[in-house]
Amino acid sequence: MNEISLSDDANKTGMLDVGTHCGFCQQLDFLTFHCKHCNGDFCSQHRSIKEHHCPHPPKTETQTEVPTSRGNGGDYLKILLPEDSATRVQKGHTLHSPQPTGKDILGASTKNENALSKLIKFFQAKKKLSNYNEKISKSKNRSPVYMLASIKKSAKGDNNIPVDKRMYIKCYVIDDNVDNEPTDIFINNTWSLGKTLDYLASSLGVSNNNTSFKTTDEEQLFLCKNKKGGSDSFDMESIECLDLSLRVQKALVNLEVVYLVRGHKFR
Repeated sequence: MNEISLSDDANKTGMLDVGTHCGFCQQLDFLTFHCKHCNGDFCSQHRSIKEHHCPHPPKTETQTEVPTSRGNGGDYLKILLPEDSATRVQKGHTLHSPQPTGKDILGASTKNENALSKLIKFFQAKKKLSNYNEKISKSKNRSPVYMLASIKKSAKGDNNIPVDKRMYIKCYVIDDNVDNEPTDIFINNTWSLGKTLDYLASSLGVSNNNTSFKTTDEEQLFLCKNKKGGSDSFDMESIECLDLSLRVQKALVNLEVVYLVRGHKFR
């Protein structure tokens, strides 16, 4: 990389000698534009042939032709923008890439059913357990006030959370063991759901690598809920993958049942 030198004046003032003076207005510019017709360097305001009154305008090209940039300001910009041009072009291509259609969409939707399939299998297995159905019928006969008082006795959580900010929920960890029982836990109703996911995973000993750039789609951890309530009543549309940017108090209520599940996001 070329070194940026200090001129005599710059040595006195301590300023870097970068940029080039515009050939038209003499203003110092860090990224001047070179006119191939008159061989002059100009600032962005006078870069076009018309704006700097080019003495050798092209005969066949339009007067709005914009000269190419040049000047030692390029070295200055390399310091500010170290990313190489190939990377920027690749990013631009990615942003403008067409959305998958036809066969591509079918393949993507098949993968996206991963996390949903785990929840469906879990609900189906739970529903088959006779003792579980008995628990459901008994719990339905209890009032919300009684159930909230009961969960407050067993719930664990961060004691630093103010009492008036606590929300009491039940959390299942979805894995191959359908006999898992939910954990009673309290969270802060001012948290984001993203922070809640991190807290639940940490408290329940679940590996969470969501913030790692190396994490694959299959390793992503999601927080879900059944909009119809417990595991005894569900369908494809009632299972919701929660938006982690939302606040707890906007998405959940006391006695809510949530599910930590790993896999492709399904919705």
